[in-house]
Amino acid sequence: MKSFYKYIAATILILIMNTGCPAEPKLTKSIVFELGGESGKSDSSSVIISDITKVDKTIAIIKERLHSYGIANKIERNTETNDYTLWLPEKIIDNAVKNLISTTGKIELWETWDISSQELPSPQDSVYRYIMTPRYNASFFLVNKGEMAQARQLLMSYAAEKQWPQNIKYVWGKKPAYGKGDMYELYMLRSMHPVQTPVITNEHIKKAFSEQSYGHWSIEIELNATGSSRFAKATRENIGKALAIVIDNKVYSAPTVQSAIEGGRLQIAGNFTKAEVDEYASILMYEALPLSVTIKE
Repeated sequence: MKSFYKYIAATILILIMNTGCPAEPKLTKSIVFELGGESGKSDSSSVIISDITKVDKTIAIIKERLHSYGIANKIERNTETNDYTLWLPEKIIDNAVKNLISTTGKIELWETWDISSQELPSPQDSVYRYIMTPRYNASFFLVNKGEMAQARQLLMSYAAEKQWPQNIKYVWGKKPAYGKGDMYELYMLRSMHPVQTPVITNEHIKKAFSEQSYGHWSIEIELNATGSSRFAKATRENIGKALAIVIDNKVYSAPTVQSAIEGGRLQIAGNFTKAEVDEYASILMYEALPLSVTIKE
């Protein structure tokens, strides 16, 4: 009889354990990708990978992003083809996964130049007046999509001729101006130092998460102590001016500073969906990818 009760007790324990520990999802869906050279380099696809540390770090960051987004995964290296297979549960949205594994995720906060400032004299040549539409009391020009390359080349020539300061960094807006049409914003970023140095980078981020307010989704970022100090200084010194939030060399937002911000919290607002802010929160929580990722069809 005692053995019978022991059997019943063991059976109940097994059932409780099985109920409390759901089975791992089956990873049957696959995406193949390859690693290139350093992220952000124009010739990254042709660089031969020899730095194993960067390879391991890139793979580790990809796995962390996916886990943060709630996606179980496994990554295997294909030694014959020198690429990687990412295994996922079957019911996973492809676009979200592709963004999570291929977005470099390099975030920067920059001070900006005020175009109407006396520090930036407006060139008077006809080419400038034709292709550039300066937005006074703002940090950007409006440029037609078909003239973007010409506009950038023109501005670079002004810097080369020393008509403008040397520490100007030109960066395009992520989306068309006002969310539609063929006009794009070309921002003029400035550094806290003589060399091109942003106020905030990935190393200053403590936490990133999505948040909804008044029906609009945003990406909220909490900064560490160093980042909070740098952010507070930048906001104190730029009241009435814009600070540009740049992700992977595109301006996502450039809010005008109304007052000094001491709390160490940064918001990226825009016309985002919940899916977009969830993806970017998972991406920005971690370091930028050291190596570029190309998804193979």
